[in-house]
Amino acid sequence: IRIVVKDSTITNIKSYAMFINTSCDTFVYNSTLTGVRGVGLRAGTLEMVDSTVISTATSGGNMAYDNFAPNNAGYATSWPTGNGQPYATLMIGDYDPNNSYAPASTVTLENTKLQSADASKVPTVLMSAHHADKVASLTYDESSVVGTVRIYGEVWNPTNFNVDVIFAHNGTIKVNGESKTLG
Repeated sequence: IRIVVKDSTITNIKSYAMFINTSCDTFVYNSTLTGVRGVGLRAGTLEMVDSTVISTATSGGNMAYDNFAPNNAGYATSWPTGNGQPYATLMIGDYDPNNSYAPASTVTLENTKLQSADASKVPTVLMSAHHADKVASLTYDESSVVGTVRIYGEVWNPTNFNVDVIFAHNGTIKVNGESKTLG
């Protein structure tokens, strides 16, 4: 499957502007995507060039990031199937013990801007790779505006980007070529 979005404006006031939950190749060029959640990629590849992704959420409500944080026993809440993930401007990967979305999730940004209406409550980038064979990857150039990358993972302080890490799991996270196998 190949999806191409070019010279477009996509707005969804209820959920994602674009949500991909099957392995495919998606290309977005010179477009603006606005939603309560911006773009979600659970599997496949996404390349965005000269584009803007905007999350309009000012809180996550029942899908707030903090609602998915570890409970007192240290267990994380898995992300439900479909579009049941914590709010984010760009969501990459999956946190699902049933391995519903096992394929790799790879995002490349060139001259692309990610905006969150409230980055303290709705992260700009949220990444996860729940299983040992899962890889969630983000690569972006210097002209892209990414903000803080929040990872469902263990403490890791990569050198080339800001990261806010919450808790451990399996899989591999890659950002601009720097990788960490979690769990």
